[in-house]
Amino acid sequence: MSRISKINTTNREVIIRPHVTEKANLFATAKAPAYIFNVSIVATKTEVAAAIKRQYKVTPVKIAMITKPRKKMQARGRKGFTPIGKKAVVYLKVGDSITIA
Repeated sequence: MSRISKINTTNREVIIRPHVTEKANLFATAKAPAYIFNVSIVATKTEVAAAIKRQYKVTPVKIAMITKPRKKMQARGRKGFTPIGKKAVVYLKVGDSITIA
């Protein structure tokens, strides 16, 4: 059980925002639609599925999680790291869709 599960979770704590790119748009317009969301680092597949079901009123068929590792970077003479992150690819049934404004 993740740290986020122990508190009363809302959709906003699990799903940060939709990941809108050209590649994500290609996934959404495919035969079996898939949508990509930036999610909390500690979110699990079941938490993401429940949040998608509550917020968009559709049931996901499959969810794939992608973890973005931090990388070393240097900008303006300062060294640091890029922020870590996590994305969820949510696959829906044929005919289902999510409207992202």
